[in-house]
Amino acid sequence: MNATFKVVFNKARGALMVVNEMTRSVQKKGTKTVVAAAVACLASGAAFAAVNPADAQYKGAGAFVTWNGEAPSVPDANPIVMTGAQAQAIGGSGKNWVSVVKSSAGASGTMNNLDIDLTAQGPNKTPYQDKQLILVLSQGGGINFGGDKLNVVAKTDFIGGGNNQLAGIYSEADAGNSMGISAKKVNVDLASTAADGKSVYGVSSLGGKVNITSDALNIKLKTSTERSGSTQYSETAGISAGTFGNFEGYRGYVGDITTSANTVVDVNVESTTATATKPNNDSEFGGGSPVFGIRSEGGLINLAGTNKVTAVANGADAHGVYAVNYAYNSSLGLQKFNSEATVNNLTAKVTSKKGTAYGVHAKNNADINTVAVNLTGDVDISASSTNSKGIYAVGQNVKMDVGEDGKTTRIVANGKGGQGIMTDTGAKLNVMGSSITVSATDESGRGIAAWDGSTVNIGNEKTETVKVEGNFAGIISVAKGTTVNVVSKKIVVNSTDFGVHVQSNTEDPVAPKEHATLKLKADEITINSKSLGLSAFSNGQMDVTGNLTVTAENAIDVRGNSTMNINTDGKYTTVLNGNVVFETPNAPGDAQNSGKIINAYVNVGLHGENSVWTGRSYQEYKVNDKYEHIVELEADPYHGNVTGFKTEISNGGKWNVTGDSFVNTLNLQGNATVKGNDAVKRFNAGEITVTGANNELLFERGTEVNAHLTVKQNADLTTRVDTAFASTLNGGIVTAAASKANFVFEGGSTLHVDDAVKYTNAALAGMSKAYGNLSMVLDNGSLYVAPDAADRNIDIASNLTVNLKALGDKDLAGGADKFTIAGTVNVAADTSGSTPVTGVKLNDVYVSGTKDKNAALNLDNLLTTAKNLTVSDGTVSLKGETASLTVGDLNNRGTVDATEGTVVVTGTLDSSAGKLTVANLKVANGTDKNVDGLKTLTALDAGTGAGFTLESDRTLDFVAVEKGGILTANGTLTTAQLTNAGKLTANTLNVTNGTSKDGSLKADILNVAGTFALGDKTEVGQATVKGSAMLNATTLGLTKFDVAENGQVTATSALTADELANAGSVDADTVTVNKTLTNNGTLKAKTLTVKDGSSKNGSL
Repeated sequence: MNATFKVVFNKARGALMVVNEMTRSVQKKGTKTVVAAAVACLASGAAFAAVNPADAQYKGAGAFVTWNGEAPSVPDANPIVMTGAQAQAIGGSGKNWVSVVKSSAGASGTMNNLDIDLTAQGPNKTPYQDKQLILVLSQGGGINFGGDKLNVVAKTDFIGGGNNQLAGIYSEADAGNSMGISAKKVNVDLASTAADGKSVYGVSSLGGKVNITSDALNIKLKTSTERSGSTQYSETAGISAGTFGNFEGYRGYVGDITTSANTVVDVNVESTTATATKPNNDSEFGGGSPVFGIRSEGGLINLAGTNKVTAVANGADAHGVYAVNYAYNSSLGLQKFNSEATVNNLTAKVTSKKGTAYGVHAKNNADINTVAVNLTGDVDISASSTNSKGIYAVGQNVKMDVGEDGKTTRIVANGKGGQGIMTDTGAKLNVMGSSITVSATDESGRGIAAWDGSTVNIGNEKTETVKVEGNFAGIISVAKGTTVNVVSKKIVVNSTDFGVHVQSNTEDPVAPKEHATLKLKADEITINSKSLGLSAFSNGQMDVTGNLTVTAENAIDVRGNSTMNINTDGKYTTVLNGNVVFETPNAPGDAQNSGKIINAYVNVGLHGENSVWTGRSYQEYKVNDKYEHIVELEADPYHGNVTGFKTEISNGGKWNVTGDSFVNTLNLQGNATVKGNDAVKRFNAGEITVTGANNELLFERGTEVNAHLTVKQNADLTTRVDTAFASTLNGGIVTAAASKANFVFEGGSTLHVDDAVKYTNAALAGMSKAYGNLSMVLDNGSLYVAPDAADRNIDIASNLTVNLKALGDKDLAGGADKFTIAGTVNVAADTSGSTPVTGVKLNDVYVSGTKDKNAALNLDNLLTTAKNLTVSDGTVSLKGETASLTVGDLNNRGTVDATEGTVVVTGTLDSSAGKLTVANLKVANGTDKNVDGLKTLTALDAGTGAGFTLESDRTLDFVAVEKGGILTANGTLTTAQLTNAGKLTANTLNVTNGTSKDGSLKADILNVAGTFALGDKTEVGQATVKGSAMLNATTLGLTKFDVAENGQVTATSALTADELANAGSVDADTVTVNKTLTNNGTLKAKTLTVKDGSSKNGSL
């Protein structure tokens, strides 16, 4: 049976479609003309020297040059000027198109330096009868266009119904056919100027391979086309690959366009119409003709070189790269197919004044067919329009890979409502690069927006920097199953409203399995927002891992049983500059399209010395139509209670609380600090658990702290007195203290109270007993005894350590008559002023511990004065060379350590049952029993006492006996320097230098090694003056006197000795030797009386 065919053009693919008219009828969308003729093979034509559309030879031929075998000669196709009527004649009744060069099956060879310049003006008077213009058409064969150039230039005002096209280079063949383009430079320049003109395609394939190896491919398209009919549409695409889908007879037709790695592609497409692109019934592209730089609609595109796309529209939409897996035809129905597009080193600049600009746009219809877009190398995309989208991927079978490791990726959306990246309905997007930038900084802009089950992965472990900027939102992940993962060494997000946001649109107590998630992982993460930094709503979940800094009014903002985990592994630092808020605008009778549950599971880790949260935590919702900030743990039943807020602090982490706050669980895990300023009036915590050392919970005095507090075994906590105790304060004076309910201190734990208050004895007693035998340390406080108090004592219990500052002339014990220390008291200089205060004044001090618990008084570089000091099972320690302790009586049955300092006892020293280690001792009475480390000794005025006795041999740097002082050395006293103005008695006295002229000296043996002067009150049994030594006296009487060589003795009056051995020099008025004189030196005397001896070796 003979068959007739109808030629129509498919909207979605820009394709000639041939349908057997006897079995089916295809009415193309918007195609008003029915061309009733068969598409026949063109006759093979000879080469033409010139092209004249009016020549009769072209009538009905459909093309000026046909290519069926070897390549014909290149026609002289410049210029071709053709009217609509001429085109009608050339196409005839059987062809809906006119070509300059057309190939068919069997064509082969290369046509070099083809240069086409077509002007088609003067449309047909009958509407929609203008032919499609396809300048280079391949319907089969294996052909190539080579040489130095390939120019395809056309301009037309022909009218085009539906997708009636103007195409530069077009392939429509099955997989066994191909078109090669190797010309060094390819230029395609097309323009459709009529308002109801044609769709325009630069390089297009709906079947067959188009392989471009040129150095340069330049495509410039311009359209003024706009469609007004309900089934009318139009489009303009620089590079377009498509397919016929499942259309019978064309199932093997899949467009495949490739370029080589050295090909530089520059696509410039423009739509000048002011009419907006809009859907008309089944058409996607009614109204103003949209433009596409690169488009895959069921085809394969692989552009391996460097690619630049400029897409500009006035009222219409504009697309840089576009891929889709379906198209609808009014006669054939919905056509489905797979689409792929790979573009290397893409730079796309897309703008639309009134329409929407899409940098890269991929979508499908949720069928099994897929859309795959792969942008390799460096990527630079900018889209500028209202509601622009840098990258837009929508559909569950859409997969897009953007960028490459080690390369740069930049995605920018300009204009109000712009979105740098938007994914929707299950699409999958991977963005890679060494540096990744996504920006949408104009009003209402979103940097990255993932919706409805889509997945977005930004960066990986090799990425150096990810920077996202969005005016309204930086990064958002919204709705069921949506996932966003951002991984890099550095992440920076800047926004005005939402920094990073996740939301799943349910508020179940346990989040559904497929809830929205968002993860940030980097070495360094910085989030800046004027409003919300990190936010999670309605069962959404956010996990942040890395050294994080958030600066926002609400650093964390949550509701609806969402989950937020911030550095919970303790490996990274967290800096939060802003509040943590559980909030909702929902109020009874006014839901505000928001959930009402304010609970969320927030886990914040402040680990490491650089982790600091500066802000407060509260709940926010309307009460009587007014937003209130609530910190109660049991709040409005309509919104429910917050139960999932946990903060953990360790290793130097700190929370600076700036206002009333709450937390369900607060774990201080060692070297952790919570500190409130004077704006904090209430701090409510469900459970506070303290582990490890150096933990601080410090609020200003008067802050109401409500919590169940547990300080675990061997842990310690520093806090204020009214936080730790149920205390009574009057003007900064603590008069009473008792335990607080719900406060537990386990065995071995320690409580530090850091508070500039004054403690009375009653307060100290209450504190020491409040929590059993809890070890307690009091810092920055002072002791106080009221002037009219009946109890004049201050008692430091054995479980108390009190750290005090020196008070100068003020009594350190607050005026206590008796200061008893059973625990520990540490005293240091007050360095708060310009001049340090180092003076300490006390009355009677008792350092009295037990055998099980030693008491201690530690004095650090201080000048301490006390009436009397008694040490029993305790230690008194003086630190520093300038430290001194002056007491009346010192009764030491413990330990007094002044290894570098000075101890002054104006009364009696008794250390016989203890141990005194002192460098410098000044003492009136007592003994040196159990005194060690002595370097200098001063015997003070003994008054009515017996003075001070050295019971063992001593070697000292300095010895002084003051007037009234009595010093007795029962053994040998050796000193480098002796000053005696009192009474000194020694068995043996070894002295280097000094004087006893003003004192009384009695010694069995005196040895002088330097210069020493004796007074009249001297009783010496025997003396030795060593070489170079000098002994001066008035009257000297001895049993035995030895003067060594070079020794000198001068007695201004009389020298009497039983035995005198002189090898040095002796000079006296009268010398009397009762027994023997041996003079080997010089002896001068006015009167010499000798019983026996010799001077033959000396001078007399």
